[in-house]
Amino acid sequence: MTESQADAPAVDAAELAAWQRDGRSFTVLDVRNRDEFEAWHVDAEAIQIPHQQFIAARARGTTDERVPAAPQSSSAAASTASASASSMLGG
Repeated sequence: MTESQADAPAVDAAELAAWQRDGRSFTVLDVRNRDEFEAWHVDAEAIQIPHQQFIAARARGTTDERVPAAPQSSSAAASTASASASSMLGG
């Protein structure tokens, strides 16, 4: 895990909306299932990895391969799974 990933904060929906309005650069780590992601997702750069796959990558120590470093990356915790993934990245 890179230093920027370890420092990635978890944000709520209101803060994420404010970041979008302000034109702030960010990347969303979306750990919902693919069908949920396809049905609706934030209009922003996003990395979609189902929660169970993220957990498995974390156990193997391969999250760097699944979650590439992104400048000013942030993980948006919108659900229990997102919050769990965010805490694993240090958010």
